[in-house]
Amino acid sequence: MAPVLSAHPQVTATLVLLLSVLGLAAGGKLLVVPVDGSHWLSMREVLDGLRQKGHEVVVVAPEISLYIKPTKNFVMKMYPVPFTQEEMDGNFQAFLRDVLEEGSFLERFLKVYKGMKTLSDLAILSCTQLLYNKELVRYLEESKFDAVFTDPVLPCGQILAEHLSLPSVFFLRGIPCGLEFEATQCPNPPSYVPRVFTEHTDRMNFFQRAKNLIFDVQNYFLCDFFFQPYAKLASEFLQRDVTVLDLLRQGSVWLVRLDFVLDYPRPLMPNIIAIGGVNCAHKKLPQQIPCGLEFEATQCPNPPSYVPRVFTDLTDRMNFFQRVKNLIFEIPNYFLCDVVFQPYAKLASEFLQRDVTVPDLLRQASIWLMKLDFVLHYPRPLMPNMIMVSGVNCAHKKLTQASDALYLKYQLAS
Repeated sequence: MAPVLSAHPQVTATLVLLLSVLGLAAGGKLLVVPVDGSHWLSMREVLDGLRQKGHEVVVVAPEISLYIKPTKNFVMKMYPVPFTQEEMDGNFQAFLRDVLEEGSFLERFLKVYKGMKTLSDLAILSCTQLLYNKELVRYLEESKFDAVFTDPVLPCGQILAEHLSLPSVFFLRGIPCGLEFEATQCPNPPSYVPRVFTEHTDRMNFFQRAKNLIFDVQNYFLCDFFFQPYAKLASEFLQRDVTVLDLLRQGSVWLVRLDFVLDYPRPLMPNIIAIGGVNCAHKKLPQQIPCGLEFEATQCPNPPSYVPRVFTDLTDRMNFFQRVKNLIFEIPNYFLCDVVFQPYAKLASEFLQRDVTVPDLLRQASIWLMKLDFVLHYPRPLMPNMIMVSGVNCAHKKLTQASDALYLKYQLAS
């Protein structure tokens, strides 16, 4: 073992660091303000994973909803709303019938406008009841949460985060009228990013680009009727002038349910993380490069105190003895590298007529498309040229209601 350690001084340094660290990493306390429908079905899987990792999850939701029901998995804080389950279901079914009918762009737009206005009024009413529920808000103020986890398609959760002075993590598929682009200052060129209802790809000729630009005009009307009530409510509740864009700009991390295997490519900002695999059925994935050469080749951090090694069955939350075990399991990698890759190094040197190692070859890669997802895998550091494409290995999964199919159809076009 001595030659191995001397050849890899980072192992010795890591062991010294591990021996100096004792104690466990404590779980956080998360306030969740969800959005009903398929939004909640997607978010619930993530919350299950967070709870299993030791985080305390508190969900705030209305007593009347489509899918958000009391559960033993989380602490549920329910608040009353001034409408019945029958009224909510009736409005939602009417909206679905209208939108799913075929027709011209103008007909479809007017139906979407009318239906979303009705549902938006219910959502505003529910949000108002939450913000002005003094007993519930007092409980939230006294609970000392670490962060707010919410879907910004309805910015009620972010209004609450501003009131509580908490950082927010957004979990979304998209926002009507493309506010996520403006809020994050993310490029959204109409010559490249297809607009809603155009059925275009990211490869457009001149006339398609012109059509894409014209279809973008609807966003200004959609933003006005959809988000203006939230801006008014936020200004009254926070007692200062605020716009929805001001609220959304406070988002620390944007977890976006898209994947460039299934979606057309579009620009992303550094705090936007693609997590498309969250809606896919779990499927066993192949291992990464043996002995972790992808870390060495990309100069990507790979601390044994945080990144679980193969065959350890550990998580990213380890106590001192688990970290030592993780480090010990790292040692066989150096022998494994020799066995697996030395013949390729020899072959490459002979063929290229110069001395070359396998890491030398791997370092030449421009882009690494990684079949991993932080919903299914434990978090680990990534380098800028590493792109997660986990959805490529997932089976397609039907959502439970026609509403979910409609929502996906609407958002995939955005």
